[in-house]
Amino acid sequence: MNHSKVGFGKSELNTEFLQKVMLGYGNPKHKMFGSTTNTYTRCLLWWDEENRPYAIFCFELAFITGLLYETLNKQIADSKILEKYNTKNRQIILLAQHTHTNIGGYSGEFLYNVPNGGLQIDVLKTIVDSAYKALHYALKNAKEQKLYWFDESIPKEELHFVFNRSIKAYKKNGEFKDFSRARATEEFDPRRAWDHRALMLIGASTEPLSERKSQETHKINGICHFFALHTNSLSNKYTYRHADHKGLTALQLESKDLVALLAQSYCGDNSPNSPFLISKNDRHNSKTLNEKHTQYLANKQFFYIEKSLQNFSNQIEKHPLNLLKSNCYVEECDLTNITIDDEFLPKDALTKSTVPPALGAAFIVGSPLDGPSGVPAFLANFLAQIANTFLKKGHLKKESHYFKGHYPKKIFIHPHFKFILHPLFEKLVPLLAIFDETMKLYKNQKMKNLHLELPWIPTKHFFQLLILGDVAIFTIPFEITTMAGSRLEKTLLKNLAQKNVKRVQVMPYANNFAGYITTHEEYDEQMYEGGHTVFGRNSLGALQTIAKKLSCL
Repeated sequence: MNHSKVGFGKSELNTEFLQKVMLGYGNPKHKMFGSTTNTYTRCLLWWDEENRPYAIFCFELAFITGLLYETLNKQIADSKILEKYNTKNRQIILLAQHTHTNIGGYSGEFLYNVPNGGLQIDVLKTIVDSAYKALHYALKNAKEQKLYWFDESIPKEELHFVFNRSIKAYKKNGEFKDFSRARATEEFDPRRAWDHRALMLIGASTEPLSERKSQETHKINGICHFFALHTNSLSNKYTYRHADHKGLTALQLESKDLVALLAQSYCGDNSPNSPFLISKNDRHNSKTLNEKHTQYLANKQFFYIEKSLQNFSNQIEKHPLNLLKSNCYVEECDLTNITIDDEFLPKDALTKSTVPPALGAAFIVGSPLDGPSGVPAFLANFLAQIANTFLKKGHLKKESHYFKGHYPKKIFIHPHFKFILHPLFEKLVPLLAIFDETMKLYKNQKMKNLHLELPWIPTKHFFQLLILGDVAIFTIPFEITTMAGSRLEKTLLKNLAQKNVKRVQVMPYANNFAGYITTHEEYDEQMYEGGHTVFGRNSLGALQTIAKKLSCL
């Protein structure tokens, strides 16, 4: 019952592109001058009862791009490595570990490639080849086994190695409005205010424990682990390729003869860089202390995962996924104009839909704890406020819906209209390029008309709802905050009850990338995450609307 062929594979992703820009921080000065660790692509592969293949890939990269997805999707189909593989069915899921210290330049969008000076075809090819090899090894190693799910939480008192970096916004969520002062004091401790659960998919085959065939044990061949911990422990001054803490944890686990896909969960507003563990100065200015801090985080995760695997082995009643009955529902849509279901529309909403993308002043400033850009907040906000005032009276005076949908964001970059701040600002770019590396790269790409030929960020996306018995997986091309992830998960659980689903995992950083998702309360604070929520204040409502629609198919 519930048996399927399951395979795990792993391939090196060693992007030896010295002096090319790493993607995570979007900083053209954050270049690769060497390598500290190898990086990898890992793959989980299985088949349903009609022999249709499904695969989850996990890359030690900052994020997935649409170009990467479509290129790999086509290569798998063209090679015919998998029978009954159909590119239109979206049978593969591409996840990124969100590693900030690996190469960039593999996007089909203008804005994401500015730090790298444009699309790097050699980088894209290297990443696709790595994924294809991982798939090949998964196919080669596939065998009859079960894929189990195991859910466990880390005790809250032990969560001191993670920190909510945007606690001011987190506190604004409606879930806390009736809390007593004592309860709020506990819930608003930044060391506790994040998702402490971990879901693990465990591939295990049953083998005889001894010559007495009545005694059996489970041989674990691979895992796919979802745990919320931002993979940016290495600072934007760390100039070496590095797999970060999740990559180090995976290598520790793989010493036990298994393949470990360590993916993300709702980590949008959490940080591994708790000031209780490492100071900003040490993280940014000491390579040795930065690496030591990263290894500490890896050791903590290894301890808890190893403990979970032991608890799984001791569990009498295990929970296999029904892989043979795998069902994947797909919704493709343009996120610039999604009408929000009334159930998910905030009472004080100024619009009833999402709006074309925009990036706020808070995005330009960066995360003060994890990746400050160096641009003062007062300056970014002042420039955006002045520019927005003139735009509303001039170039964009007919776009009131756009500004209402993004309110109270002070818009700094207008991807939909393809300019920064104001069209007049573009005339200053040649002058600014003399002093600023980003502006220099921006100017060079403008001279090639790439800013007009290419979309600035992706707006058309697809969402997958993969149902595997009593577990469902929902993919999103975003980073999502703790509370936004919780609300989306509850929406899915409510609407999937009819399908007997007991556990939902929202998979962020999946198949493409388009910034953040926050709750509308968090959005109103316009901290980094809100400034990077590109489709406006109703973005979470849009995902809930899509999730509800897919759940009812």
